[in-house]
Amino acid sequence: MDKHFTEIEIAGKKYPLNYSIRASRKITELPKLGDDAILQDAYEHNIHYLFVLLEEGADYKKRFLGEDGGFELSEEDLMAYFSPTDTEEIVKAVQDAMTAGTQREVSAKPGKNAGAAAGKGKAKAET
Repeated sequence: MDKHFTEIEIAGKKYPLNYSIRASRKITELPKLGDDAILQDAYEHNIHYLFVLLEEGADYKKRFLGEDGGFELSEEDLMAYFSPTDTEEIVKAVQDAMTAGTQREVSAKPGKNAGAAAGKGKAKAET
């Protein structure tokens, strides 16, 4: 699997989740939950986050992997499929995708003096 996304299984099918700059923007556009928010509001926020990441995962697969993203579900479909008892699974999937989306690996070849810098010259302690 590509390191840019994670997956979640919905109704026996795996879907990619991608946390991109565009996903970040869409998520932050959602009004914040206030102190007077009810539990139902939190459920709907979590579904919205998941939906955005699913859309972005499908778009990434289409644009960069040349694959059909295969995401044909609506936000309403997700609300009908998941129950409040699935909240932990949804939150974990969202958090995992966000973590994967913010951690990038950089490959660099060592420079010609890479070994020389380590351990050269010992500092003298002054008292």
